[in-house]
Amino acid sequence: MSENEFSSYNEIYYLNEGEEDEMEIYGYESSPTRTTVTWICIILSFGILRLIFHWYNHWMLYCTHQKCSLKFAETVLILDKYQGCHTTYYVKTVTRINLEKLSPEDVAVVCNDLNIKNVTRAANDAGSVVRIYFSDGSFVDENYLVRIKVKELTYVWYDKKNQFCKLAGIEKSVTKTDLHNLPGYSKYQQLIKRIIYSKNEIDVKNQKQLANTVRTEGNITVCRSIGKSKHDAIYEDISISDLVPGDIIVIPRTGFIVPCDAVLLFGHCIVNESMLTGESVPVTKTALPYLNTPYNEVEDVSHTLYCGTHVMQARYYADEIIHAVVLRTGFLTAKGNLVRSILFPLPHDFKFDQDTYKFVWILAIVAMSNGDPLFENIIDSLDIITIVVPPALPAALSVGKYYAQNRLQKQKISCINASVINVSGSVNCVCFDKTGTLTEDGLDLYGVIPVNNGLLGEVITNIQTNFFTNLKEAMASCHSLTLINGVISGDPLDVKMFEATGWILDETEIMDAIKYDLLPPTVVKSPADDQEIGIIHQFQFSSRLQRMSVITRHLISKQFTIYCKGSPEMIISLCTPESGLYYKQNECYLFSVPTDLETELEKQTEEGYRVIAIAYRTFPAIDIIKLRKLHRDDVECNLTLAGLIIFENKLKPQTSYIISDLRQAKMKIVMLTGDNLQTAICVAKECGIIAGSESIINVSVSKNNGINKSQLMYTPCKNKSPKYVQQNTKIFSISNIELGLGIGSVNRKYVLTGHMWSAIRELFPHKVNHILQHAAIFARMSADQKQQVIQELQAMEFYVAMCGDGANDCGALKTADVGISLSEAESSVASPFTSHQSDITCVPKIIKEGRTALVTSVGLFKFMILYSLVEFFSSVWLFTHRSALSDFEFLFIDVFLIVVFAFFFGQTKPYRGPLVPTPPSSSLLSTIPLMSIFFQFFLMGGMQILSELIVKQFKWYRGENELFLNYNTYDNYAIYTISQFQYIILAITFSVGQPYREPIYRNTYFFLSLVIMTAVSVFITVYPPMFLVELFSFKLPPTLYFRYVVISLSIITFVISVVLESFVVNYVLTKILIQKNTKVHDINYHIKKPSKDLTKSSFEHLSEIEVKCYGTMKS
Repeated sequence: MSENEFSSYNEIYYLNEGEEDEMEIYGYESSPTRTTVTWICIILSFGILRLIFHWYNHWMLYCTHQKCSLKFAETVLILDKYQGCHTTYYVKTVTRINLEKLSPEDVAVVCNDLNIKNVTRAANDAGSVVRIYFSDGSFVDENYLVRIKVKELTYVWYDKKNQFCKLAGIEKSVTKTDLHNLPGYSKYQQLIKRIIYSKNEIDVKNQKQLANTVRTEGNITVCRSIGKSKHDAIYEDISISDLVPGDIIVIPRTGFIVPCDAVLLFGHCIVNESMLTGESVPVTKTALPYLNTPYNEVEDVSHTLYCGTHVMQARYYADEIIHAVVLRTGFLTAKGNLVRSILFPLPHDFKFDQDTYKFVWILAIVAMSNGDPLFENIIDSLDIITIVVPPALPAALSVGKYYAQNRLQKQKISCINASVINVSGSVNCVCFDKTGTLTEDGLDLYGVIPVNNGLLGEVITNIQTNFFTNLKEAMASCHSLTLINGVISGDPLDVKMFEATGWILDETEIMDAIKYDLLPPTVVKSPADDQEIGIIHQFQFSSRLQRMSVITRHLISKQFTIYCKGSPEMIISLCTPESGLYYKQNECYLFSVPTDLETELEKQTEEGYRVIAIAYRTFPAIDIIKLRKLHRDDVECNLTLAGLIIFENKLKPQTSYIISDLRQAKMKIVMLTGDNLQTAICVAKECGIIAGSESIINVSVSKNNGINKSQLMYTPCKNKSPKYVQQNTKIFSISNIELGLGIGSVNRKYVLTGHMWSAIRELFPHKVNHILQHAAIFARMSADQKQQVIQELQAMEFYVAMCGDGANDCGALKTADVGISLSEAESSVASPFTSHQSDITCVPKIIKEGRTALVTSVGLFKFMILYSLVEFFSSVWLFTHRSALSDFEFLFIDVFLIVVFAFFFGQTKPYRGPLVPTPPSSSLLSTIPLMSIFFQFFLMGGMQILSELIVKQFKWYRGENELFLNYNTYDNYAIYTISQFQYIILAITFSVGQPYREPIYRNTYFFLSLVIMTAVSVFITVYPPMFLVELFSFKLPPTLYFRYVVISLSIITFVISVVLESFVVNYVLTKILIQKNTKVHDINYHIKKPSKDLTKSSFEHLSEIEVKCYGTMKS
């Protein structure tokens, strides 16, 4: 091996380098020598080694293969390292396929479909060279395929880059014109593509419910050849699973579930995307424009149909066929990506689970170290390890989660990932979406403010009876509403706005459409006169652009009018700025933005209203083909402001008291919303996220004109009380703020926008933690930004719950430690919890059940560990006296005591009182739980020794022959009878009640089992019948006195055990540790409380030289 070859073998290669899902990859080739030696060892170990290799298959790879160049590897090892803490190993076989030499039989095997043997290559089919598209936008034409499949995605070897690159659909490297000009695939061409992309299936194994949810079956019509005219087109019905990227599919008129990601070529569709977004509002998809520009999924989302979504209605000229081009199939689709996030979730570093594994290893080492010679040690350990490491431990630890899951189900809260229930018990930070989560889903139209000649009018609440032409026409036409079965459907905001005008929505047939010379448009008609406006073209709403627009035309007019609505900030930026006239390219424009508009906006948003702006512009009629090619930036400019539309978004009735409960529990509460900042502040005040005594500080980034360096600014907001909140607000001058006086004596709440958040992360990363410690509101946030906030909070050691209901929340729901969806759509599978009641009452319920499950798991863990240690101690102590527990004694302990208690232990319900500020500990290897186990073990062991010492004091006691192991001894009776009470005592001691669970007596079955088993144990100890004496192999003391001594010792043990656990451990030790702990994780968000008497030095984090506070405050 040359030095260069050796270096290349040991070089680290990556999959998805620089991306979020970056993984290391290493190449291996088989080694006959290593393989032979390994199998000899497997045979000599009687298959035990092979069993270990089954659990750790990368160990098998190390033993049977050797490293080689990645290009020539037979097998690859992939290491998925998450945040440097969790490493997942994947061993994958490299598949090599020569497309030119494939026989029909080979193709059938590769595609796993025996029905395709008869497919032959036609004369007009292209060769076996196939174009492969990669996720970075590059592509290559290949006839020799080298691929691997990792986490349901395919990676293909790319010689030019000398690495495996992620396979993508055709969306990355094509123009819109290319998509329109695709001719359709023949059977042979489609088959070659299937070799690359596999079947169009989202195959989920071992999760039946999820598999049934995502499975799509049936047939679909594809176009094999477009032909020169529509009469020459060739169509064929095929299975949905046979679709490949590049296929041209036919969209039925109604009732169609999209089986892939595709882009619409002709017509337009009304689509329900709730499967992906969680929002059941129908959206309109229009045909992809015929432009020689690259297809961009973000910009062209309004032309893209996504897998799993429901086409409610498709429309085109008369009986014309509606075409779409397949972009992605299988796990490459948006739906497939959602399922992948469920199949391969981000690992959660929950301390309880980590400590459980460590503790089990410690117990296993204890079992192995009994001091005998090596061979005897191994033989004995096989017996003893079943005592020290209880086999029922995994099942016992699942009991609390199982009962919690069932209780949540009865409260209409579904949970698809029970492991998250324990995590929810540690939640100390809750993030909420606003609209639809804290506030009602729908908005009520409060009124409008028209703008005439650059002047603001008064607020008008009765819209139908007032005359303001431009604004009313804009409200009637600037929307994406449609008629489905005669009912107006679309965005609730659009529905409210349109209904307020009193106009009529009509979707015309082909004859009416001739009036507008194009595809049948949506028409709106005024009931008062003969006004009729056709909606010619739509630019769909974009959250990135914060606007949508329509191009309309009056029936009697030759001009087009564009109406554009969106956030006031965006619409104002597209308008001409102030009153007056100016000329540009021989066109006259009116300055339309009133000078007092900003004041009016601030007034309305501070009152809690949601405000959108509408503007318009007219331009001469142009050819309809040219109109469709217009880019929205060319028409959404130089607008004239028509007015403001004011919506009222009311809080849900349950929101305020739930927020109050969470704040009393010292939870950090954060609002993540896409709405306006002032509206968010108002809602936060109303529901209690921001209290009346708390100062609101707007955090922003700004450039000083004289300094190139950006500055972080803290601007105190004018803390006006909304009409429904009573508060006393202290106003501070600039000098007060810069000195840090006054404002520090009350709590601070930071508020900022998504744009500012991105700037702070980029320019001031060292300030991110400080901002998050005090942040209460993040407004105008995108889905990615919400996800970033949660990740940063998790990095600060918060356990974060996220509660939301829409598309903007899916990423955050998946990223949070505990995701709670209020939507029942299929997108809810992105979160472990789904509430079937669309309010936030589910949040404290989930936290309470989580705390109950966590306390149950910790209590059961300590109970099971001490049961095994006590039983181990009894066995070892009796071994030293050449005695042992009999088989039935083991059986009685394991089945009638331990299994019964473990089964009923978790049935205790959550505490009915309020949430307490301190969550239960999730650590098993910290001082408190270790001392608890230590004290209880020594108490139980000491009492067993004391019982044996007492029995030896009686005259009737006789020692046994130490040469033989004998069950029938007084030592056995003394040890066993007191130990059976000890298991009952431990079950009572560790059954924690208030403040996390109800008292033990409310758990009826558990309490009855304790009473019954205590009575049975007393009966066995004092008056056992002869058949039980023989069954237990007892040697009964000849007098009752010692039997009563055992009962007395058990009572003493119970009292001492309860005092040790309740007082010494949970009170004294806890209090001592809290006093010594300098870093308390409470509402201070991991920092010390500020002193009441703040000086300038103690307020440096607000008054540094590079960080200034600006604000104009009026007292």
